Order: sequence, then structure tokens, then C-alpha cells
Amino acid sequence: MPTNNMVSKQPDTLRDQAHIEEPDPVCERRDQPSRDVLAYAEQHCLSQDRRLTPIRRDLLQVLSRATGPLSAYSIAERLSKLQQRDIAPIAAYRGLDFLSRVGLVIRLESKKAFVLCAHPGHANDCIFLMCRTCGEVKEILDDRLSDLIEQGAMEEGFTTERRVIEIHGVCKGCQPDRAGPSEERQ
Repeated sequence: MPTNNMVSKQPDTLRDQAHIEEPDPVCERRDQPSRDVLAYAEQHCLSQDRRLTPIRRDLLQVLSRATGPLSAYSIAERLSKLQQRDIAPIAAYRGLDFLSRVGLVIRLESKKAFVLCAHPGHANDCIFLMCRTCGEVKEILDDRLSDLIEQGAMEEGFTTERRVIEIHGVCKGCQPDRAGPSEERQ
């Protein structure tokens, strides 16, 4: 099944609002995330009767500047530079836990790392395509897969709480040029 049709091109994702270009190895060169991202996050938290504290805002800023998933230790290090004071990893973990619970940040289990959620507020699963060569992570939406998972869980009497699907492989940019999938596999 071609994955091209599954990739969401919605312009209202957090990464789109942050005006983030695709991979830039020196993320510190980026400007602050747009006010739209922080305004969205603020409104999103308020709608859930939650508060976006200064450290949580800075965590969003660090993640919005990242070119890929970041570990909590890497986030704490970048947060320390941003705030010009030492930030303990536990403080980063607490903030990341909050941002995960409100749906603004996703933890990638296999990488033990975090990314900014590209589709906050979307009720279905987080599905990630993860390139083993360059490390690119792309979030996609596919309600068909989400529906199948939910149906299977319901048939087993299982209540899902958190569904993050990680698909590992090689992205289009890292694959060698080829004539076509059927010709290369023969």
C-alpha cells in the first residue's frame, strides 16, 4: 500500500505554524518559534484548564527548533542554554510529562526521545515513520489504521490509553534512485 496518500499535508500543524524548514543540522540558528505556536499551545492548555508555564513554553521552543527527536537530557542541556542557568533533567521530564499529557509532545519509545506533536488535538493515533539512516521522523495521520486498532482492542475487551505507532525503515531521501519498486526487487 503506498504511503504517499497517507501523509497528511495539513497546513495547521505546530511545525507548520513554527515556520520550520526541513532538516537544518544547526538548530540553534533558528529564530524563536512563531508566536502562533505558543499562542496555540497556550489556548490548547487553557481549553483543558491547564497552564503553560515559562519552562513549558521554553520546552516547546527547544522542541520546535529541533530537527529530530531529542532525549530528555539533550532537552535539559538546550533548555539550560536557553535559560542561561542549569536545568536538571528531572525538571525537563516533569515539563515533558505535562506537555505529553495535554497532547503537545509525543514520546518515541524506541528512541527514548521526544518530538513536538504535528497534529495536536487530533483524536487518533500518533503514527511515526522513522528513518534508520538519517533519523528523520515524520508524523502521519491515517484514521483507517486507528480504526482497525480500536476495533481489535474492543474485540479483546481492551481499553486503549495511549497509542503511538513507530514504523522503522528508510525515508525517500535516503533511498538510492531506482527505476521502480518492482524492477529493483526482481
